[in-house]
Amino acid sequence: MSTVRWLPILLLCLGAAAPAASRSDVSPEAHVAEFAFRQHPGQLLPRVRGMRDEQGRDVGLSDYLGRRPVVFILGYYRCPVLCSTLMDAVLQALQTVDIPHEVVAVSIDPAETPTDADRKYAYYASLMPPGGGDRLHLLTASAPAISALTNAAGFPYRRDPETGQYLHPAGFLVLTPQGRISRYLPGIGQSARDIRLALVEASGGMVGGLADQLVLLCSHYDPRTGRYSVAAMTMARAVGLGTLGLLVAGLWLSRRRRRAGRTS
Repeated sequence: MSTVRWLPILLLCLGAAAPAASRSDVSPEAHVAEFAFRQHPGQLLPRVRGMRDEQGRDVGLSDYLGRRPVVFILGYYRCPVLCSTLMDAVLQALQTVDIPHEVVAVSIDPAETPTDADRKYAYYASLMPPGGGDRLHLLTASAPAISALTNAAGFPYRRDPETGQYLHPAGFLVLTPQGRISRYLPGIGQSARDIRLALVEASGGMVGGLADQLVLLCSHYDPRTGRYSVAAMTMARAVGLGTLGLLVAGLWLSRRRRRAGRTS
């Protein structure tokens, strides 16, 4: 998804962005570029502690790793528009994705508490598939933990002192079960297909059916948009190899028939 498409949402969420731009003579597009993901594929996220879940329990990132790939979302729970819109879109898309996964959201506001996370939990849990609530985790964190995670994830953000709101990217990450960044899916409204393929890749090819693997072989991941598109060159090569194979098989059968005819 292009930055132009989600620019209005970002600016609506962070109302101070436009006035700040006018004061500093910086265009809205420049602000968007400043707060885009700095992608670090393959980066291992630090096993930070100093976090609490929506029930107030002390947790660490490692508590959610080791079993399944992770849909990892950075934002904050008091965000008036963007963060809620993103979470809604991600969870609704995940409803049709049957690849096992965890959903971990971490607040970038160190002033937020488990109470803030708990206020959101019931609604977000209602968007999970039946019985999937135990795979949804809404965390708050200390300032050092937030800094370590956002630096590793390449997630720039800044608090506006006038409004108390945060400028930050829209989108989320998919982590391997070991906690490495597998894919970035920037923007809002990523398709269930793209999320599914990202989870299949993050799982190391150990999950997903044959159809998923074939689609991955014939797809190209665009890191700018976080989307998978059919690679025309790959498809053309596959068709060409298939045609060549049929020709070779036809010649071999024809030769066998001629030989059989001469010996009969």
